[in-house]
Amino acid sequence: MPDHKKQITAADYYEGAFPKAKGVCQLWSWHELLYAGLLEADPDTAFFRPRGRRLTYQYRGRQQIYQPDFVVTSTAGVTRLITIKPAEEITRKAWPWLSCITAHCRASHEQFEPTAREAIDANACLAFNWIQISRYIVALDQATIDLEVAITRAHRALTQGAHTYDSLRDALPRSDDTTHAAIPFVLLHRGLARCPALATDPLHGGMTLWPA
Repeated sequence: MPDHKKQITAADYYEGAFPKAKGVCQLWSWHELLYAGLLEADPDTAFFRPRGRRLTYQYRGRQQIYQPDFVVTSTAGVTRLITIKPAEEITRKAWPWLSCITAHCRASHEQFEPTAREAIDANACLAFNWIQISRYIVALDQATIDLEVAITRAHRALTQGAHTYDSLRDALPRSDDTTHAAIPFVLLHRGLARCPALATDPLHGGMTLWPA
């Protein structure tokens, strides 16, 4: 059985269109994508941008560059520099760039905020499912170029009268994981997943593609 979620969450690069990011932004992991979705849903967040700072520091005699995963500005005007790491790594805080970002935040009156991947997982599970967050994705890594092609073909099939899950699948040239993964994207992006007849994914026993 094709696993849509695995195909989407296994990518190592995403491009996401988030209104609060003021355009398309590059996200380098599934956790970054989830965090961007949480920021978009947060009423206290006015603006965010991945890697919105470029800081330099010395390490073992060489100049290095550190970029926080996110720069986030609140509606109150407070700016936070977010780095996403495993909880265990945050506890140790053995980063060579830590003194660099601490000095930068002291001088700029910004806040440094390490954020655990585990906390992102927990918060994202409460906020939305993977189908909902996937609607922000506009491109994935090289391995899913075929997915984009399938999405384009599925859009074309819709305009030619294929308006059910099965007819969409049959209209695409291949019946594989890529084809099946394209269908929920197209239904979401075209708004058709809100229609009762197209509201579930039969490959996952009736998983809801869009909240009622």
